[in-house]
Amino acid sequence: MGSWVAINGMWVELPLIVPDIPEGWYLPSYLTVLIQMANIGPLFITLMHRFRPGTLDERPVVYSIVVLGVIATFLLAFFWKHKVIIGESSHSVPLLVLSFLLSVVDCTSSVTFLPFMMRLHPQYLTTYFAGDVLPSVQTYSCLPYGNQAYHLAATMAAVANPVACFIAMFVPQRSLILMGVLTLCGTGFASYIMAMAAMSPCPLLVHSTTGSTIIVLAWILFVLSLSYVKVIIGVILRDEGHSALVWCGAVVQLGSMVGAIAMFPEHGLQSSLHCVKGYGTLRGGLRGEHRLGLPSVSVQAMGGSEPSRMEKVGM
Repeated sequence: MGSWVAINGMWVELPLIVPDIPEGWYLPSYLTVLIQMANIGPLFITLMHRFRPGTLDERPVVYSIVVLGVIATFLLAFFWKHKVIIGESSHSVPLLVLSFLLSVVDCTSSVTFLPFMMRLHPQYLTTYFAGDVLPSVQTYSCLPYGNQAYHLAATMAAVANPVACFIAMFVPQRSLILMGVLTLCGTGFASYIMAMAAMSPCPLLVHSTTGSTIIVLAWILFVLSLSYVKVIIGVILRDEGHSALVWCGAVVQLGSMVGAIAMFPEHGLQSSLHCVKGYGTLRGGLRGEHRLGLPSVSVQAMGGSEPSRMEKVGM
């Protein structure tokens, strides 16, 4: 239940969860907001280290959040499908609340587990980074290529993260030149992913196997390269002492929060995109905008006549 493994299970299983919840494919955006709200945990820990250094013992905090993670995961297995009527619409309140609790566990682990690794042998530090977070932009960049492409990208990217950590364990290269090259490559892959997400639901090569292959490989290489860089940065900061690792975790969470806040408004704008044929590829065999959690698409703004209901979703 440690690190980011717990909440990452939600991202990988989205294709299975989404058809049974009222939020539909807006769930990734909601999860992103919940994860950032959970940063109240690391904020408290960081402020304690800053203003009351030495008074907070990480051991009881670690045990507490691990127990919380176990309880939240256990309850999630039984109540994720349950819905609560609020006003005139239903919402997956148990799913969202338990996801928030898991997010508190994972976010707080960044400023508790990482400094705790100072007590262990340096080679164990790399295993901490296994299972890092997957951004909600993955839905917009991969789903237009089909359900299979999204599933492969989410699963293989999740595998690429621990692979990079194990590589860093046995080949801990601290070369700044290598880190710069890997960062540049990872940024390039990220730029392609962001471009495809911005063009969603009509990215490049949307109806071809080539496009699906490229987006899956882009996600794998993006996670692989930047995960390695992140681990090496953690290894370097370990030599600087306990305080450096605390601030490393805090800065990681701050960067995640800034990115999520910047991206969330963009997610809301996706519903205004006009691409009639593109919606027909979403979710593969799951037909209908209500099953997709997507709004109907009108082509009147494109100068065409009002399409039928079936044409609105590219069918």
